[in-house]
Amino acid sequence: MTEIYRLTIPSRPRPKGRPRFGRGGRAYTPADTLKYEKLIRETAEAVGVTPLESNDIHFAVNVYFRNKTHGDVDNYVKIAQDALNKVAYNDDKQIKHIEGHLYYDVDERMEIVISA
Repeated sequence: MTEIYRLTIPSRPRPKGRPRFGRGGRAYTPADTLKYEKLIRETAEAVGVTPLESNDIHFAVNVYFRNKTHGDVDNYVKIAQDALNKVAYNDDKQIKHIEGHLYYDVDERMEIVISA
């Protein structure tokens, strides 16, 4: 397995927010989620990430916090996966291995490593 992309998102990590329901029962994605997904996408595009063709992608997410106030690790993996769909791979079904880790550090950030 060869590391293809390594991204660092230099801000407090945000978990994937649950869908909200507006008038008439319409579901929408919370604004914080959309904003953080955009930051991840823009970071990837800025370093030249292009979609991988492999059907055996390894996706690892490391999140770093100053304190113990954070969400569930799977929600950080999910926001990163969704943000990079059509950017780092054509479909997230290409991902066959997933890792998520929470760490404590003074520099809050999210690190994403994609290998194939």
